[in-house]
Amino acid sequence: MSLRPWIVSDLRTEVIKISHEPIDMAEVAALAKELKVNQTVRILRISSMKSGDAGDEWVAMLAEALKVNRTIEYVRLDHNTIGDAGAVSLADALMVNPTVIKVRLDENKIGP
Repeated sequence: MSLRPWIVSDLRTEVIKISHEPIDMAEVAALAKELKVNQTVRILRISSMKSGDAGDEWVAMLAEALKVNRTIEYVRLDHNTIGDAGAVSLADALMVNPTVIKVRLDENKIGP
């Protein structure tokens, strides 16, 4: 598998922006793994990810990373397929993460 430029062991960027791209669960898992140890990314923006109905699954992976990451301040996950379960995973992560100060989840499948 070829990893994208934003999935590298020595991630030094401050902003990760993924938009309108199909990415698979292995790539999301790799990104989440890197975010657990990364100390430079401040903004995580994943918009219009073409993941079918797997929004809750991939956001749960990122939520696990957010439980331990202490540099990300802004999380923007708009225009995806995140449902109630994904929103709960993210909320649980934010309860233990003191650094995230802004989250955008508009245009998802959260709520009725």
